[in-house]
Amino acid sequence: QASSVPAVVVVATIVAMTSAPSVGSASAVFLHLATLREDVENTEARARALWDGAAFVGELEPEVELNVGGDPGFVLTRDQFESLPGTLLEALVSGRWESLVLRDAEGRIFIDVDPVQFRAILDWIFATKQCASVHDMPPSPAEWIAEPHRWGLDQLISLLGLEGREELSPSKCQVRVDMDDGKAYTLKELLAKYMDTGIYTAEEVRDYWFQDMHPTNQEDLTSEETEHEQVPSLAKCTPDMQLASLLEEHVKSVVAEGRDLQERLRKAEEDEQQFHFEKEGLQLLFGGSSEQDIVRFNANGRVMATTRATLTHFESSMLARWFGGDWSLQESELVRGAVRIKQDSECFTSVLQILRVHRLFGPSAIPSGFPCRRERMKALQQALSYYHMELAKGKGKGKSALGQRVAQRTGSTNVGTGRHEWEVAVAVAL
Repeated sequence: QASSVPAVVVVATIVAMTSAPSVGSASAVFLHLATLREDVENTEARARALWDGAAFVGELEPEVELNVGGDPGFVLTRDQFESLPGTLLEALVSGRWESLVLRDAEGRIFIDVDPVQFRAILDWIFATKQCASVHDMPPSPAEWIAEPHRWGLDQLISLLGLEGREELSPSKCQVRVDMDDGKAYTLKELLAKYMDTGIYTAEEVRDYWFQDMHPTNQEDLTSEETEHEQVPSLAKCTPDMQLASLLEEHVKSVVAEGRDLQERLRKAEEDEQQFHFEKEGLQLLFGGSSEQDIVRFNANGRVMATTRATLTHFESSMLARWFGGDWSLQESELVRGAVRIKQDSECFTSVLQILRVHRLFGPSAIPSGFPCRRERMKALQQALSYYHMELAKGKGKGKSALGQRVAQRTGSTNVGTGRHEWEVAVAVAL
């Protein structure tokens, strides 16, 4: 990747030209700019081609119905996450990826995650929008939700692109410049300024803060000052003031063009990265591409759903054999199209969550906490054994590497009873 031309280097080059005329130095500068310009144009063209190829042509319904892990009780609006651009939630409901979405038999978008975790995330986002002060903003649900739903929630928040988002957990000391008067305000000060007028709501002021005002943290100011380093005066380098003035203007023009090209390159690269983030992230959330990829279960009367990609993730497990294409389900094994599971729903929900976490986040993800209530640990261990998951190998990773990670985490390979034993049992399943 080409780098910008430091002002002092360009000045020194042109000064050298005045004392020992040479077209070589000037050519090097313009060749650098030409190469950078070509790189920018190619990157911008690639980014446009990616987004144009994914563009959906057609009419979109104003609401989006979701089926989250078998729970169809989610209806979102297209503009619900406009304040969170760049996240998978905003991409999910935006309509940009209609050609990619996985739909169930009723046409709802299916995502293969824990519905309790997903609803907690939605409530968290809604609650932050209603806050009149940064100090009133609620903590992440990963900090308060009860087990077993806490297990893997941090990773899901990160996958959705919500981790570290200022809109959900802004820095309380950050200030932004209000374009109305050019002054810097904290969010609390801005809320006081505009809400006292009785014209704006807290949500409108917050949207203005996040979408239209620019942050002015001290680090940003320092960086900005460095970026816009003044070009040293050529008048000190040559006695010909008129020539110095002309050269100085030329240097400024060259440096400005270099900075503009660098900024365009940065934005084009970000567009490319965002395209791949959204596409690959949504494909992970969906877990399939057709209705046949969705599998519904009825565990003691409780209906839940996942995808074949999740069920077959542990290649040697019983679930992988059942749903990997080698097993034909009998009519007696179905309840209104859902596979009958002769097991309590709580344990089977935990089995599905273990499978999801490993498929979504990879074998290195060992969430803190437990994937079930502690008093149900023994029952879950039995369920893992029944499905042959205690010896299962996830696709691409074996049991030995997982054992090493657990040993590193616990600090010992001699694992006894209690919590450590449970962590090993779950990690081996992963």
